[in-house]
Amino acid sequence: MPKLFVFAIGGTGERVMRSLTMLMAAGAPAFDNYEVYPIIVDCDLKNADKLRCAETLQCYSNIHNAAFGRHTANSDSKGMKDQFFACDVRDLTRGADGEGSFTFPFKPETPQMTFREYIGYGTLNGELMRTYELLQALYDESNRPDAELNLRMDLGFKGNPNIGSVVFNDLGDHPIFQKFISLFQPGNDDKVMVIGSIFGGTGASGIPEIANAIHARKPQADIAALLVLPYFAPQENKDGAIQAARFNSKTKAALSFYESSAVKKKFSRIYYVGDNIPTVVKYSEGGETQKNNANLVEVIAALMVEDYISGRTQTGTLTKDLKFSIDMDMEAKESGSRVLGKHFDEASVKHSLTSLIWLGMALKFVHEDVLTDGGAPMNAQLKSRGFAQPIGLSEAVEGDNSKLDRLIKELNKFYGYYKEWMAELDYPGNGKEFPPNSHRLGLVDISRPYADIVMKETAEEDADDKKGVLDKVGSFFSEAMKGGDRKASADRIIGAMEDGFRDNGESGHFVAKGSQLRSGHEEEWVFADLLRKAVVTVCTGGKDHKDELVIFK
Repeated sequence: MPKLFVFAIGGTGERVMRSLTMLMAAGAPAFDNYEVYPIIVDCDLKNADKLRCAETLQCYSNIHNAAFGRHTANSDSKGMKDQFFACDVRDLTRGADGEGSFTFPFKPETPQMTFREYIGYGTLNGELMRTYELLQALYDESNRPDAELNLRMDLGFKGNPNIGSVVFNDLGDHPIFQKFISLFQPGNDDKVMVIGSIFGGTGASGIPEIANAIHARKPQADIAALLVLPYFAPQENKDGAIQAARFNSKTKAALSFYESSAVKKKFSRIYYVGDNIPTVVKYSEGGETQKNNANLVEVIAALMVEDYISGRTQTGTLTKDLKFSIDMDMEAKESGSRVLGKHFDEASVKHSLTSLIWLGMALKFVHEDVLTDGGAPMNAQLKSRGFAQPIGLSEAVEGDNSKLDRLIKELNKFYGYYKEWMAELDYPGNGKEFPPNSHRLGLVDISRPYADIVMKETAEEDADDKKGVLDKVGSFFSEAMKGGDRKASADRIIGAMEDGFRDNGESGHFVAKGSQLRSGHEEEWVFADLLRKAVVTVCTGGKDHKDELVIFK
C-alpha cells in the first residue's frame, strides 16, 4: 500500500494537520488506500496547538485500531473502504516500547538553551573569528530579551526563519528522519506533503530544508508543498517579538527565495492558500498560550491534501502552482463573513465535506444514544434490536474492556474534539472583548437536534440565494429526519443499523441459521460498519452514495 508522509511544520502546520485528521476521520475516499504518517515538526516543546494536534491524532489512531485491527489482520483486505476512520494513520516516532507522539523530537541539549548557546557564539575566536564577525552582521546581539541570539530554543523561532534554517540544517542526520527515508519508497507511489506558513519562522525555514534533505537522499521523490500565506494576525503587542505588520514582507521574501533558488524545483506541485482579511488572534509567542481557534483556511488547506493524493487536479507543463483563496468579493461583516456550502466547489463537497456531515451525525449518535449524554441508560430501542446481543453492545457500554468497549469510548472522546473544532471554525466573537473569525465556516453543529445539525443561511445573511450544494444537503437532511423529537430521529438510525445487520446473503453480518456473526465479522468492526451505513442511508434516502447522491439533485 502506498504511503503519504505529511510534514506538519510549526503552529500553522499543526492546525492544518488537525483539520486533515477530521477529514480522514470522515472517511474521505482519497485516503482509503494510503497509510498516512503525520510528522509534526516544531521546536516549541509546550506549544498547545502541537499538543492538541497530537492528542487528536492519537485518538484517531486508537479508534482505527479498535475498529479495524482484528478485521484487517484476519482478512485479505489491504485497506478499509467506505468507513469512518478507515485510513491507517501510523506514528513514525513510535519506538519498540510502543511510545510515540507523532512529533519529531526536536529539543535543546539543555533546558532553556538560547540560540547564542546553540551555535556556540561565545566560543568563536581564533581561526573562527571570521565566522564570529559574519554572525555579528546577521544576528542581533543586543541584550534585548527578544534579540535573536537571546531567544530560547525550547520556545520555537518566534517568526525568525534565519534561526530556523540553522537548526533544520542538521535534520537529515536525525534517526527519525533516517527512519522516514528507509520507509519512503517513491517507486511504490509514496508521496510527501510539506505544510507550513511562510510568514513566520518555523514553517518558512523548515519547508525548504526538509525538501532539500529528502531530495538529496531520494532524487525521484514526489514532494508537494502547501504554503500558507497570512490568514491571521496576533493582537498588537509593541514590545513583542511577533509583529503582524511584518507578515506580508516576510511572505514576499520567502516567495522570492523559493522562486530564485533551486528549492522550488524539488516540488512536483505547490499549493498556496491565505486570507486577504486576516482573523485576529490572541497574542502569543508560543508555549502553553499558543492555542488558536480552527480557521477556514486550515480546512481549505486540508482539502488541498485530499486533492493532491486524489489526482483530480492535473498541473500543466508550464506551471505546477495551484493557488486558492477565500473569495475577495465576499463582504466583510462585523460578525464575520459566513462561508456556507454554496461557496465550495462540488468536488470538495462530494468527496470531503459531505463525509464530515455524516461523521458529525455518527458521533452525535454515539454520544447521545449509545453512551448517552448525561449518564442516562442506553437508548432502549437500540438495546432491544437484534444486532445488539450478537455484538455484545450492552456489555461493551457497561465497560467490559472489549475492543467494542474501547471503540465506543474513543468515539465519544473524538466527539468532543470534533464538536470543539466545528465551534471554533464558526467562532462568532465575544462581543467587544474579542472579534470573530473574519470568515466563519458554518457547516455542522452537533449540539443541535438531528434535523438541524447542518448549518443553513439565515435571512440576514442571504435569504434569496439557496442554490448551494450543501444547502441542498441541509434541506434533504432536515426532510429525512423530520417528523419527531430527538428520539424519533435516533430511531431512524437504529432502524437502518438493523436493516444492515440482517442476513441478506453474502453481504450481511449475521448468519440467521446459526444465530451468529459471520466468520471474520468481529463485533467492533460490525458496529463501525453498521453505524456508517446507517448514517449514509438516512442522509441519502438509501441511495448508493458512490453513484448518485440524493443531495446532488
